[in-house]
Amino acid sequence: MSDKAKFEKFYADADSKEALPWHHEPNQFIPLVHESRAEPGTALDLGCGSGVDSVAMAKLGWTVTGIDFMEKAIVMSKQMAEQEGVSVDYQCANVLDWPEDMQYDFLLDSGLLHNLPREEIFKYKQKLLALLNPDGDLVLAHWQSKGDHDRLYAGPRRCSKEQIVELFAPELSTLVKHYEQYVRVCKTCEGKTCKNQGQFCRGLGPDMSVGYYWFHR
Repeated sequence: MSDKAKFEKFYADADSKEALPWHHEPNQFIPLVHESRAEPGTALDLGCGSGVDSVAMAKLGWTVTGIDFMEKAIVMSKQMAEQEGVSVDYQCANVLDWPEDMQYDFLLDSGLLHNLPREEIFKYKQKLLALLNPDGDLVLAHWQSKGDHDRLYAGPRRCSKEQIVELFAPELSTLVKHYEQYVRVCKTCEGKTCKNQGQFCRGLGPDMSVGYYWFHR
């Protein structure tokens, strides 16, 4: 099954953003980036999903664009923006092939890099650098690796903090803040002890550690 087919299944099974197996609250670094700048600027939500982060940025006064390759994600995002009374420019496209030549003050990625095939990571970095202003900020949420076992069996493409820092160097060498959050995401056991006796379910596993990164260019 292709990566896009997997996401199509997730969205086909979800009747609301709460039914999706990823974050339902805005990234915690959004208000910190906002407070660090003299005024809101332009922001791009890479892989915007249901619009949680893009709407949060728009509510703070940022001029926001959200992009996702899933049509249902764009529909959900537009609905959320309308409900919250904000304006966001949503684009249905693959970020890596998106013919955008504008640069943004704030880029946010909550899971896009995490789900990319390894052969596309260099292209992702080059695209990201082309989209980010010289004085811009990048906020990234990426599922972390705690050892060989979860790298092999427990998620799409987990990375350690050291691997993420190395990926963005030398262009994004200023790591302003980093935070790790342990979460439980296994929908099969609903946050309880996995009934599969420790075996990973739904390709995610009951235990996860998410790394949050704030880089400044």
